[in-house]
Amino acid sequence: MDDLHKQLEIYKENYARYRVTGDINAKTVADTALGEAEKIIKEEKSQYEQGKGYIQNFVSSFTQTNPDLVNLHQKASTLQRQVPLVQDDYVQTQMMSTSPIAPHVDYTNYLVKLGVVVALGLAAGLAATL
Repeated sequence: MDDLHKQLEIYKENYARYRVTGDINAKTVADTALGEAEKIIKEEKSQYEQGKGYIQNFVSSFTQTNPDLVNLHQKASTLQRQVPLVQDDYVQTQMMSTSPIAPHVDYTNYLVKLGVVVALGLAAGLAATL
C-alpha cells in the first residue's frame, strides 16, 4: 500500500506541474506513475479474489465435514436474533409488575356529601331570611 500511495503522490505532483507549466516531462512521469498505481491496484485485487476463493473453499469443506457444528451455528444465530425480543418482553413485564398501581378513587360519595352540605346551607340561608 505504501507503493500505491507513493505512486499516487508522484502522479499528483507531476500532473499538477504539467497543468500549471505545460512541462511534457512532468506529464510523462505522471502517466507512468498512474500506470504503476493501476498495476498495483490490479495486483491487490487479484490477491483479494484469490484469498476470497480460498475462504469460500474452506467454508465449503468445513460445512461438509462438520454438519453438527453448522447446525449448532444456525441455532445460535436464531437465538442471537430472538434474545433481544425476549429481553424486551422481560423488561416490559418487570416494569409493569413493579410499578405502583394507584387505587381507584370513587368521587361519587364525596360529591353526594358536598351536595347535601350545599343544600343544607342554602336551606339555612333561606330560613334565616324568612
